[in-house]
Amino acid sequence: MVMIFWDAMVRKEELITLKVPEVDLRTGLIKVYGKGRKEHQVPMGARMIKTMHFYLSRWRNGTSGDLVFCQRNGKPITSRHCHKIIQEIGKKANVELYPHLIRHSAATYFVRKVAPR
Repeated sequence: MVMIFWDAMVRKEELITLKVPEVDLRTGLIKVYGKGRKEHQVPMGARMIKTMHFYLSRWRNGTSGDLVFCQRNGKPITSRHCHKIIQEIGKKANVELYPHLIRHSAATYFVRKVAPR
């Protein structure tokens, strides 16, 4: 989850509604539905592609439903549950962390380090 927030800079709602068929590991693109159900494709970096392949083939394999991130029974996770998962990861790293902060930090990093000037 953290990697998708950072690499693809998706919104929390886009992440928790992401479906397996919308992740194309060959082209490195994720189809997401943003505000107003606007569809757009988001590129993944090489490390993200490798991580998603591992996650989908090892951890997600055999789970019912078609959501990428879901409960063990295949039911969707809530927005609050996603937020809580990210906060717990932050606690382990001894930092305050939440989904929008990752998205915002990734965008700031991109503008400062990656985007052409």
